[in-house]
Amino acid sequence: SAAAGGVAGFSLDNEPALWPSTHPRIHPNATTYQELASRDIAVATMATALDSTAEIYGPVEYGWNEHLNLQNAPDYSGYNNTYGTFTNYFLAQMKAGSDAAGRRLLHRFDIHWYPEARGDHRIVFDGTSPSYGTNNDIDARLQAPRSLWDHGYVENSWITQYTTNGGGIELLPRLQAAVNQYFPGTGLAVTEYNYGGTEHISGGVAQADVLGILGEFQAAACFWPLTSDNSYVLAAFKLYRNYDGAGAAFGSQSLAAVASDNSIGGIHASRITDGTLTVVAINRSRTLSHSARLQFSLVSGQSLTDVKAYRLSASGGAQVQPLGTPPPFASASFSDVLPPMSATLYQVQTTPGGFPWWQQSEFGQNASDPTIAAGEADPDRDGLPNLLEYVTNRDPNVPDGWAPLTPRILAGTGGNAAQLQLEFQRRKGFVDAQLILQSRGSFGAGGWTNQDPASLNPTITNIDAQTERWTIMLPLPSGPMFYRLTAQR
Repeated sequence: SAAAGGVAGFSLDNEPALWPSTHPRIHPNATTYQELASRDIAVATMATALDSTAEIYGPVEYGWNEHLNLQNAPDYSGYNNTYGTFTNYFLAQMKAGSDAAGRRLLHRFDIHWYPEARGDHRIVFDGTSPSYGTNNDIDARLQAPRSLWDHGYVENSWITQYTTNGGGIELLPRLQAAVNQYFPGTGLAVTEYNYGGTEHISGGVAQADVLGILGEFQAAACFWPLTSDNSYVLAAFKLYRNYDGAGAAFGSQSLAAVASDNSIGGIHASRITDGTLTVVAINRSRTLSHSARLQFSLVSGQSLTDVKAYRLSASGGAQVQPLGTPPPFASASFSDVLPPMSATLYQVQTTPGGFPWWQQSEFGQNASDPTIAAGEADPDRDGLPNLLEYVTNRDPNVPDGWAPLTPRILAGTGGNAAQLQLEFQRRKGFVDAQLILQSRGSFGAGGWTNQDPASLNPTITNIDAQTERWTIMLPLPSGPMFYRLTAQR
């Protein structure tokens, strides 16, 4: 099973609209809406019955025309009168099938994306020499990632000429809106994509931009190589996954980041821990350097303490280069000059923001509302107040369904007495709150006895970059004893 380390997910299809041309002996006739939905429901029902922990991906559209109408499927007009697109129809049918089965039959809506954007040629698949194309092709490639999200960007392609009424593609917001309407909770996946120029800096910068965008939409994705030389794409992956050569990676918690001019630059930001941020700044210009000022929204009393920089650019070849002299910084900003066609990762250290920072990051514009964000508030109604969610590194907006303190009785062996084991998880590095272990023998007269867990010789093991597990061993009480975790500032 997936939970036991087996296959993590199953793809229901692969570009089903193209089956008459890719698999003519097996499927010579055009794929229909009704056929695909009914078969996918049947297969997903069987797969999830065999492994309820695996994820299901589908329908794996080849691109835009399959999204619209399953490549002009014979039954598209009737269904599109109701649903608008094949994508909407498919999501609605998979939800109906899931409701009937009593379990989710689709975890990620999956599409392939080989951009149709053009300069003098299409930026991928056009067989130009050199393969990265002309200067106009390079310019189109550097801008093309914007079609994944940017409302204000209209690429040069048949898609925008004939199917969007002159508007932008906005692929991921468009798909997310379909999910929200027809099958809420379904994730997104782009399990094949390639922006061309993979042996050229333009392909590397486009890839770096795409990785940031996919992360912001929490989309699972797979780069699909089309040539033997993918050196600049691999360098873009290294910028995110191993930028210092020692395993340092772009953070796992996405942060809001906005560029002042999307035609010139892109910006992607994340948090590794409270006090460590990563930011990727993109210069989309083929010929011009641009000055960039990065301004950070910090909580009161928080400030930058260090900045390191790592860059992918034409001058460094297909390698991520550390900058020997990182940019100087002020309390909440720094400036740098971004070379043409470059992607720069900044590792930014700040003083820990503590609980006020956490309130802002978790509750946004509601951070000043005490009924939602105060330490004693419990907005997700899971019985854990915000301050305890903070010190144990949990999500205050999603009910956890877990006990913050896990007790176990360990039998004595070899003449040793039985022991009580208490386990809990703890946020790393917080300094503005105290986690307290409380105990009492009964709920009659008398109060709780407070103890600092650090005084009880805990065994501390790493869970992830932000969280650790504390294990405390105590003598087994001779009578009833109640334990709980609390937090205070």
